[in-house]
Order: sequence, then structure tokens, then C-alpha cells
Amino acid sequence: MRSGTGQAGEAAAKIRATFFDRQDAAAARARLQPVLDQIAQLEAALAPYEQIKADLTAARARYRKLTDAFVDELKFRCAVMSEDEKRALVLESSSRMCRRDWMPPLPRSGRDWCGL
Repeated sequence: MRSGTGQAGEAAAKIRATFFDRQDAAAARARLQPVLDQIAQLEAALAPYEQIKADLTAARARYRKLTDAFVDELKFRCAVMSEDEKRALVLESSSRMCRRDWMPPLPRSGRDWCGL
């Protein structure tokens, strides 16, 4: 069994250790404060880019959805065309795109959509 004096001495040691721990913690916070301030500034500066990132993710999802709808529509329209009509369409579209100089000729995979 412990004596009353021993418990009081242990309690005093705990209080003293807590006081020094608090002092050490305050000193550490003071030393770290410039770094913490810099981190806060960087996080604030990155906020607009995080919004751009979220907007870009949404735009990519919409683009995928629109591309899928376009391919589905293309497949549907090609399904009702004859082989000659499909060839003529692919050649005409490819020729137009090349003349505009903004898109390369229709790739083989594009011709595959129409079953050519």
C-alpha cells in the first residue's frame, strides 16, 4: 500500500511534468508557426485550382457521356445505311476534315463504327 506522502509527491511530479510539457509544446508551436502560416497560405492559393480540378472532372464525365451518345447515334445511323452509303459517307467526311486542316482523316476505328 502506498503512503499518502508518496501519492502527493507523485501528483506534484505529474503537475510539474505537465507544466514543462506545456512549456515545451508552446515553444514548439512558436517555432512551427511560420511553417504553419506558410502551409495555410499555400492551401489558400491552391483553392482555385482545386475548383478547376473539380470542374475539369465534371467536364470529362460530360464529354464521355456526349461521346458515347455520339457513337451510339453514329452506329444507329450506320445500321440503316447500305455498304455503299457508308463508304461514301466516310470518304466524304474524311475529305472535308482534311480540307479544313483542323482534324486528321477519319481513323480506321472511325470506319469500324460503320462496319467498313
